[in-house]
Amino acid sequence: MKKNYIFVIIFFLFLFLKNNVYSNNNVSFVDINYIYNNSNVGKKIKSELDSRLEKLNQEFINSKKILEEEKDKINNQRNIISEEEFKKKTLELEKKVKNFNEEIAKKRKDYDDFKKETYTLFLKRIMNLVKEYADENSINLVLKKENIILGKKDFDISENVLKLVNSEIKSIK
Repeated sequence: MKKNYIFVIIFFLFLFLKNNVYSNNNVSFVDINYIYNNSNVGKKIKSELDSRLEKLNQEFINSKKILEEEKDKINNQRNIISEEEFKKKTLELEKKVKNFNEEIAKKRKDYDDFKKETYTLFLKRIMNLVKEYADENSINLVLKKENIILGKKDFDISENVLKLVNSEIKSIK
């Protein structure tokens, strides 16, 4: 019985005292948002998105202005035209407003889809470069910086990946 206790104690000591930490494990992290905001291709994407959004907003403002002018015109004619004619023009205007809202919603969805698609393509391209970089530099694990609470700056490979992205990726698509 005493031998069993000694065996169990030695077993647990051996189990807990064994050092499983390997100093050659290489872990790094990368800031994807930093690369997106500072890379040449990321800047091109953002510029394209800003341009499309500005165009969409301008279309919205112009169409809204036209509809408001038409509404004012109808309201100004209210006392001049017959009640039936007024209702007819009001219904036509309501149809135009409905179509306008549907068109704006469709264009906004198209914009959001384009934004999501380009960001996804950007991420795929970056992940391939990060994988290559990790293989070349014997990095075992690469984490997103957003998921890290605290880490040494030495483990941040964002600048190196940014240089790689700027040299390797000229455009998305």
